[in-house]
Amino acid sequence: MGFLPGKVPTEVLEKIVFKNLGAKRDDVVLSPSIGEDAAIVQAGNVVLAMSSDPITGAKEWLGWLAVHVSANDVATRGVQPRWFNSIILLPRTSTTELIEKI
Repeated sequence: MGFLPGKVPTEVLEKIVFKNLGAKRDDVVLSPSIGEDAAIVQAGNVVLAMSSDPITGAKEWLGWLAVHVSANDVATRGVQPRWFNSIILLPRTSTTELIEKI
């Protein structure tokens, strides 16, 4: 069965992935879930909201989308986004012009 880029069907996640997540942790205040991409974790005396969200299928505005999609995920948890961490996977044929555009 083929999937859309970056999208695994909910039933596959529930059947294969979620049952193998390991032990629950007290420092995970609110886990991400289907449709909720941000987690809330306790880190010492600080509570952090974090998100990681791939951008798939976009041909324009890649950098903007990378920042704003993750920021929106955090904001939906009622937290103002403060930091950004990104992984950008590019094909071998990528150029410096593409990096500048992103």
